[in-house]
Amino acid sequence: MTYDKILNSELLYVLSKLGHTQTICICDCGLPIPAGKTIIDLSFIPGCIDFLTVYNEIIRNSPFEKLYYAKETATANAPVINVIEKTDIEKESITHEELKEKSRDCYAFVRTGECTPYANVILQAKTIF
Repeated sequence: MTYDKILNSELLYVLSKLGHTQTICICDCGLPIPAGKTIIDLSFIPGCIDFLTVYNEIIRNSPFEKLYYAKETATANAPVINVIEKTDIEKESITHEELKEKSRDCYAFVRTGECTPYANVILQAKTIF
């Protein structure tokens, strides 16, 4: 793992603390986040920082074994689904409602400034050995 491009210290801390099978959610600015959860808020203005920038760097820099995304993404957000489909880890599509429910168990949320529909994923950490 290298963290040569991620500058946000809170994000680096959360990524370093993830244990095997723990999950984080990278989400758009509209996803409801349960009370009491850790939030790394990277949103600034609508569209900045965008979902794909954050997603690509987190995927590149951290070991994950599984990804969950909303089925609705396939028809509502072509740029996001195209990148998700190319990601070389196991994927599972679930409904948006199921994704929101599953996100309740996430260790942390990385909120982006993304304003396009269904730009949310849950990433499950793998072991590095």
